[in-house]
Amino acid sequence: MIEVDLRELMPKAVRGAQMRLVHLPVPLYLGENPVSSTLLAPGTANATQKKLARMKNSQDVRAIRRAKVLYDAWLSFYRGNIAAAQEEAIHLFEDIAENETVLSAKRGPVDKPSAGSPAVPVEAPSAMEAAASFDDPPEAPALFQKLGAAYLICCLARYGMKRYYIDSAVAYMRRLKEGPSRSAQAASIDLAMYEMSIGIMSDVPAWVKEADFGVGRVGSKLLFGEGSVHPDNLYAAVLAAVQYKNYQGEYLKSLMLVDVAEKVLGMQSVVVGDAYFALYRALNQEALGYSDEADAELQRAVELVRRDGLWQIMGEFSGGFGGRLLSIVEEADGEGAAICRRISEGFFERVIQSHEDEKGRRGHKVLTAQELAVMRLVAAGLKNAEIAEELHIGAETVKFHKRNASQKLGTRPRATTAEIKEALDRNQISAEWVS
Repeated sequence: MIEVDLRELMPKAVRGAQMRLVHLPVPLYLGENPVSSTLLAPGTANATQKKLARMKNSQDVRAIRRAKVLYDAWLSFYRGNIAAAQEEAIHLFEDIAENETVLSAKRGPVDKPSAGSPAVPVEAPSAMEAAASFDDPPEAPALFQKLGAAYLICCLARYGMKRYYIDSAVAYMRRLKEGPSRSAQAASIDLAMYEMSIGIMSDVPAWVKEADFGVGRVGSKLLFGEGSVHPDNLYAAVLAAVQYKNYQGEYLKSLMLVDVAEKVLGMQSVVVGDAYFALYRALNQEALGYSDEADAELQRAVELVRRDGLWQIMGEFSGGFGGRLLSIVEEADGEGAAICRRISEGFFERVIQSHEDEKGRRGHKVLTAQELAVMRLVAAGLKNAEIAEELHIGAETVKFHKRNASQKLGTRPRATTAEIKEALDRNQISAEWVS
């Protein structure tokens, strides 16, 4: 492994976040997570909350009212006030009727990025501001606000949210991801991030797994093609890819993606996103044996969330550093440390329980180690005799394992190697850290 200091590759962009708070465009408040999209400088969450309470919009009073409810719900969640977050998320999800989320125009779905499309230049690093560059039909604010409530309900699955609400939220996201435009991408990303949060890896979109965002940079501009990830979804999409690589044990690739996000795409100065990037950078560095560097990132993450009291974020990660993160939080804020301890207590056990419950609901059938080894070689194109030689077992034993594994995977007797590989990918449902 070669160590290269890339700190000077791209100077940190100065976004003037404090001055821009009063100039934030209304669409940022009307998205699925208004806390994440509007919190551009540490210590401004309460001021933004007050601004939202005073905001008027003669065209859609309900949208502004719901934006405040959604903002309050996400802020309650990040601050560890789980009961309030649950109540607000459920209320908003049920308050928005699905006929309010109908698009004003129709368009085919935007799935994975594709090469060769005309590119739309966008000034870096503020990719979110590029939404107007895309010729998308307008989408109802209620659509994204219901999505935001649905995703928050799913995030609360690890805190005792009732199954009925989780199922309703997941069903809404699944329906939405089959629809058109940026909302389909957003729903796909949110659903993948929820499932990854409980260790379920089988339904992550291929373009997220491959970090194939279809975004390029030329000078000070980011280029988005027609098949690219939508600019409003870029932060979440990259974070999902970082999370996927880390959960699969691909720590170097996950670390590289954080570097790409921050130093190439210029994705900085969004407090919640920056805190998550710092924490995943620390997790990856810790896994690769760089504990001192990991501690520096933990310090950065704590400083990002401290002024707004977003301690839930720290609490969920505290188990990954042998008590060091809690010690860093304790030095910075004693009350914050108490919240982190409350969040972290039993957190991993709740995640594992959610993971096992979801596997049971899906009727997941676990392959034995030998069945998995045989089927991986089948997927690689090896014949029975070659598999027997490779694994030092008899040819009849190979057939036995193939037959049992095929029944569990639901593959036909003469399935192609591509079909077997796809079935194996679906079956490998658990994140690396679960096992």
